[in-house]
Amino acid sequence: RKFNESKSYLYVGATTGVFIGRNTMFNAGHTGIVLGLQGGYVLNVGSRISFTSQVGIRAVYAWYYDGTLGTVGELLPHIPITIGIRYRF
Repeated sequence: RKFNESKSYLYVGATTGVFIGRNTMFNAGHTGIVLGLQGGYVLNVGSRISFTSQVGIRAVYAWYYDGTLGTVGELLPHIPITIGIRYRF
């Protein structure tokens, strides 16, 4: 959802998805689900150029098979932060 201001805007959103990881060192793989929230800010500085920033918080619940313990689940928090420049053609 966008919140309009003069030449810039804020936005918020939600994330959901599938997590698939592979650890070649221990020959193990993780699978899981991802849930999260994010928000960002876009500052338009011209008709084609914008500066962008975004921060999110993700909760990944991943599980894997351990030969000794069986199936093991773990919660992996992620906090992605991005800053960029956007050019519109």
